[in-house]
Amino acid sequence: MAHLASRVTSGSRVSIGGFHFTRQPIALVEAIASQGTKGLTHVHWGGSLGLEILLEASAVDHVIFCFSSLEIFGTAPSFRRALESGSVTFEEYTALELHQALLAAEMNLEALPLQDPTGSWRAMLPEPGVRDSPTIEIDVVLLHASRADELGNVEIPGAQGLDRLLALAGRKVLVTVEEVVPAGALTDRASVIPRHFIDAIAVHSGAAWPTSCVPNYGTDYTEILGRVRRGTLTGANSTSEGVGTLAETAPRVDWRSQPFPSREPIRHQAADQIVAWLHRRIRNNSICSVGSASSLATVAYLAAKTSVAPRMSLLTHNGGYLDVGSRFASISFGESADFQSAAVYCGGDDSYRWYYQQGRVTEEVVGAAQIDQRGQTNNGWITSDGSGRRLRLPGQGGMADVANMHRNFVLYAPRQSARQLVTEVEWISAARGIHDNDLRASLGYGPGSVSLITDLAVFVYDEHLGHLVVESIHEGVSADQLRAAVEFAIDIPADLRVTPAPTPDELKAIDRVDPFGLRVLEFLPARDRLDAIERVLADEAMFLKELVA
Repeated sequence: MAHLASRVTSGSRVSIGGFHFTRQPIALVEAIASQGTKGLTHVHWGGSLGLEILLEASAVDHVIFCFSSLEIFGTAPSFRRALESGSVTFEEYTALELHQALLAAEMNLEALPLQDPTGSWRAMLPEPGVRDSPTIEIDVVLLHASRADELGNVEIPGAQGLDRLLALAGRKVLVTVEEVVPAGALTDRASVIPRHFIDAIAVHSGAAWPTSCVPNYGTDYTEILGRVRRGTLTGANSTSEGVGTLAETAPRVDWRSQPFPSREPIRHQAADQIVAWLHRRIRNNSICSVGSASSLATVAYLAAKTSVAPRMSLLTHNGGYLDVGSRFASISFGESADFQSAAVYCGGDDSYRWYYQQGRVTEEVVGAAQIDQRGQTNNGWITSDGSGRRLRLPGQGGMADVANMHRNFVLYAPRQSARQLVTEVEWISAARGIHDNDLRASLGYGPGSVSLITDLAVFVYDEHLGHLVVESIHEGVSADQLRAAVEFAIDIPADLRVTPAPTPDELKAIDRVDPFGLRVLEFLPARDRLDAIERVLADEAMFLKELVA
């Protein structure tokens, strides 16, 4: 591993493959951090664990990114501190902008055009159209894969993130693999990166741990939780001995043939109301995309797929698993189940071209730290009420693109307050800038709407008024309570309708797909969320033990 790490020199532009807690080359990243490498530029869609390890080692000076968080665990602390303090400079891209810049590098072009994210901070044209994304050059790409053959071809099964795009765009590609197999033994249900683009390979079982490498092992969420609690994301150099029992066993279960867990129903009025409202929007012809750390939306999608809309299509793991089968919501088992049932494995850039840019996705539910009366969102920068200090948020990821591309731009706020629903956001991460359906059709996008569901009410964007209006108020919520949780003025007529409460059939579907109560996590403050995640992981581990026994 040290020999591979020594090929990464100070001052390089580096991209860490994988995404979130999936197939990141953690052992290699930790080896690079420990050798004292400095002055790196980190380039990727998402930062997550690998970037945190390099930042903890003060190895990074500049970040080119779209999004960085620790997913269900919340804020990426080193990323946030580095940007707030100015110790690291940065460039923030939309997901499509980054894809096109990397594709330009792959094709030896100076730039490639892309649809303009009209309505966001990145929009540069006065009218909807296209603009160019200049190429981004990468010196070293770091990947982890399940297998390589004796010739040096590398196999990436499952959701590919941007790995194939990075490998073809990068000048040098370094790969760790679980094993080497004979030539001709690589499977056809995976993406194979030809050996001509690979510079060096090291065999190191468990080198992605504590992130996943399906079908070998899943994400070790218990280990990551422990690192978050300790306040450091850096661990000892990874070995196969470190892979926990839950992470190692989960991919070996055939989730397609297993019954859903049977548990005492978990009732949460606000969570059930939001999930039921989302669930009602989904039809058999719906194509829904699961965003990052969106347990409420995930439960709604799965509830619909197991009940009223069995033919709906679901894209998970950043669009890397297409048209997955029915399953229950789970922290530990979700990726393994989707790996087994997905009709197609692909990269996030593929699903963008095939589904997002063609306007095929009907729903993707997204959250934001701030939402204003015009439906503009902020996941970039926010000012602290007490100190006036600017606080860094995770970033928009692909929100700026999908706000226009998806038919319905659906926002949610599990804990509505006047600090979140503001008169005007401080920074426009994403907003729908193309409302007129005729104009949308001319750009290849489907008709749709902008709406917001909170724990108190439902809002919709009125195109003629140019702002959000209250469509319904949830049962038991008073007009005064709703007004107090909005900074801008809202009209609440006396005859405003009440949001229909979840029906018994809807509650049954919700209970079936969410036996461990993942939908409740988004209602908990950060200080309580880690304890709740720990309880869920313990319950899932017990269920797996019972299943195996």
